[in-house]
Amino acid sequence: MLASEGIKRVELGRDELEKRVWEWKEKFRPRILIDVSKIDMTTTVLDSRFQCLS
Repeated sequence: MLASEGIKRVELGRDELEKRVWEWKEKFRPRILIDVSKIDMTTTVLDSRFQCLS
């Protein structure tokens, strides 16, 4: 996403980068879950939560 905007992650600063990571996660989560289910992963993986490491 950033590359298509011509932006490097270091140019955003921590707060803006974190905001965009969460936006990306929300946008692509449904697709990721569909793909994971197609390869027959366990429900443990499907129910996992994205956690911010801060």
